[in-house]
This record gives sequence, C-alpha cells and structure tokens, in this order.
Amino acid sequence: MLNSVLLRKTFLGLTLAALAASPSYATVVGAGVSVMPSFHTGACPFTFKFVGKIESDTGGVVRYRWIRSDGATAPIQRLEFRGPGTRMVDTTWELSPAHFRGWEAIRVLSPNSYESNKATFELTCK
Repeated sequence: MLNSVLLRKTFLGLTLAALAASPSYATVVGAGVSVMPSFHTGACPFTFKFVGKIESDTGGVVRYRWIRSDGATAPIQRLEFRGPGTRMVDTTWELSPAHFRGWEAIRVLSPNSYESNKATFELTCK
C-alpha cells in the first residue's frame, strides 16, 4: 500500500511538473503585412521584402507561416511572447518573370486562426 501511495504521489508530481513546463499559448488579436517596394520596373531578378507584425493580447507561443499568391507556403515558425505586445517578422521573395503581380500574407495557425492582409506587389522586368 505504501508503494502505491508513493507511486501516485510521484505520478501526480510528474504530471504537475509537465503541465508547468509546457508552453502557454498566446491569443493573436492582429496581424499585418507590408511590402517594399510595392512596384518594381527594371532589372531582374528582383527581391521584394515583406515585413509583418503579429499582435498578441497575452504572453505565450504563436505558430504561423508565410503564404503567397503562387500557392507556396513557408515552413511553420514559432514566436514566443513574454506578455501582450507586437512582434515583427520578415521574409523575401525573389522573382524574375517578365511581368508578375502577386501577394504575400501571414497565416496564424495556433493558438487561434488569424490571417493578415495580403501585401500586393507588381514586377515588370526590362
């Protein structure tokens, strides 16, 4: 009987320790993306830079990925918020077709679903 009591206490202690060590998840309340520049006419290939922000109302972990108009998706990324606030993220896209219009956005996967605006751009190679 003493062994079963010790076993239950040990199991309960490990369970509580595991819960305390697991990350908490933030709540995303906003996300936005801009592109620099939004138009390019000239030499190619050309690289567009996208700057995004993700806003959380609490501390915790956010999982997100970049999505774009050609159907490509970036690997899942992870941000940790120490409290409420906004974190900046960025990515680039190099292109060289003669003419291309597209967009890139942020898709938040967890703890809640959220999708930013689509930052649109246009490329004309000469």
